[in-house]
Amino acid sequence: MEYQHLRPTELAFLTHLSNAEGKVLMRFTIINLVMEGVLEGKVKHTENGTVTKLSKGEQFDSFTPRAYEKIFLSYFKDDQEDIYTIKTLLQKVKEDISPKDFLNKYIKQEPSIQKYLGKGFLNQLSSTVKLSLEGKKMVSNLLAYLKERNNTYKYTMSESRKLAVLQEMESLALLLPSFDQEILPQFKLLIKSKIQTDGDEKIDDFENYFDEAPLFLGSLQLIYKIGGIDESGDTDSQDDGGEGA
Repeated sequence: MEYQHLRPTELAFLTHLSNAEGKVLMRFTIINLVMEGVLEGKVKHTENGTVTKLSKGEQFDSFTPRAYEKIFLSYFKDDQEDIYTIKTLLQKVKEDISPKDFLNKYIKQEPSIQKYLGKGFLNQLSSTVKLSLEGKKMVSNLLAYLKERNNTYKYTMSESRKLAVLQEMESLALLLPSFDQEILPQFKLLIKSKIQTDGDEKIDDFENYFDEAPLFLGSLQLIYKIGGIDESGDTDSQDDGGEGA
């Protein structure tokens, strides 16, 4: 599959050109870093209960980060581990770079996705983004895969089988049409499986992480309309930078 080398953040942008928001893509980025073992969650006991704090994961040193991922990883120096929760890390990043700049200066300029974006004059403007012919083909194939996985999840009766579908997809499950409505509880379990914990303590931070659910909602038809491909195969976007924070 030609999209396997792309990160979920990049695929979320390419499939939602007209409504991509920087703050949502920031959350996608952290999820992927946790799922890939670059960062890991560790339960810490505080006066107010337990909280999950992030630290370097097993893949931290071997992982080759994109420019926008380096922003997050730069806070994890040898003398700065176990300082940030998900929320405080997001807050820290937003202090240094706005969600709008994260989208326009990093995601839209990410080298790995440039061949999927059109090269027309208007495409050089930050307010307008279009897919190239190769981009249309890739997004179409990705949406077909998401359709199949979404249907498999929805019509599988066994809860263990449902979780197996998400384990196979990992952070790509965020792109499923029914993610917010049906898949979110299972995905929380998948995230928690990546956390080091003693016993069955409540992990408050990873629960609260999803308080602001991704805004990419709707039916598969809506995904086609807002995801850069309409029924004619044309793409267009008048995105204003997706500040939304």
